[in-house]
Amino acid sequence: RLFRHEVEVIGKVDAIGAITPEDARFFSSNSKAEVAIFPAGMQVPASPARSGNENIQFFHLGDMNWEPNKEAVNYFLQDIWPKLNDRILDSKVVFAGRNMPENLIQNSDKLSMMGDVESASEFMKGGDVMLLPLKSGGGMRVKLVEAMSLGKCVISTSIGAEGLEAEDGVHLLIADSAEDFAAKMAACAAGHINMKEIGTNAQQLIREKYDHTSISQRLFYFCQRLVRS
Repeated sequence: RLFRHEVEVIGKVDAIGAITPEDARFFSSNSKAEVAIFPAGMQVPASPARSGNENIQFFHLGDMNWEPNKEAVNYFLQDIWPKLNDRILDSKVVFAGRNMPENLIQNSDKLSMMGDVESASEFMKGGDVMLLPLKSGGGMRVKLVEAMSLGKCVISTSIGAEGLEAEDGVHLLIADSAEDFAAKMAACAAGHINMKEIGTNAQQLIREKYDHTSISQRLFYFCQRLVRS
C-alpha cells in the first residue's frame, strides 16, 4: 500500500530530493521528476568527543516504536550477545531509547537496557563504540551520522550503513553476521582495533561530505534553478 502511494505521489511532482543513492535510483525509475541527492547532514564539532571511560562502553540508541530498531535489539540479544560470553572483558553494553519494553529493562555489570535518556547527544558522547545491528529499514540513519560526527567508532550491518559513503575498516566496521558482529566487538574490547583512528576518519568523512551547511546550500541552488527553469 505504501509502495503504491509513493509511486502515485512521485508521479505528480517536478523534482525530488533523495536522501540516498538507493532512494534516487528508485525515484528515477518510477517517475519523470528530476532527482538530486541531499543526504542527512550534521554540524561537525571542532574536535572528537571522548568519553574518558576506563573501560570501553558499547552503546545503542533508538526509539523502540520503530520496528527495525526493535528487530535490531532482539537480534543482538538473541544472536550476538550469547556469542560474546566473556570476550568483551570489562566492557559494558548499554541500550537506550524511548518505549523500551518493560520486560527488556535490566542493569548488570555487562549489559544495561534502559529507557529514554535526557539528552541523546550527551548519551552518545559518554560511549565509545556505537552498535547498529539493523536487519531491515531504508534511508540514512541520522544517529549513525551524528555518532560519526562525534568521532565515535561504529559497528554496523551493511543495511545500517546504507546511503553512507563509508569504507569498512576505515570509517566504520561492517559486520553482517552475528559471529562477525561479536568478533568485531571483542576485537575492540581487546584493543586489537584502532578505534581512535576509525573515529577520526569517520568525523573527517562527515565533515567533508555530510556537513549540513554545504548540503543546505546545494539544496537551495537546486530549488533556485528549478524555479528559474
